[in-house]
Amino acid sequence: MSLTSSPISSERADLTDSRLAALCAETVQRAFLEYEERFRAITLRARERFLARDWQGSYADAGGTAASLCATDGEAHGAD
Repeated sequence: MSLTSSPISSERADLTDSRLAALCAETVQRAFLEYEERFRAITLRARERFLARDWQGSYADAGGTAASLCATDGEAHGAD
């Protein structure tokens, strides 16, 4: 579906298909970079917990890993 046939086009004539695509690409890139940063932090924390034999902390992190990585609002929802 073209943006010109959508209801948005009457409200935002300056938002072309290519501009919308660029905004979507920027959003995806930003979300990926945030995901990568959270992944790196979890991975480093896992190594430190393992070396310190912090099994309870490792277990707590494991429970929150999926939620932390999948957070879409920019906040991690896992155990720290």
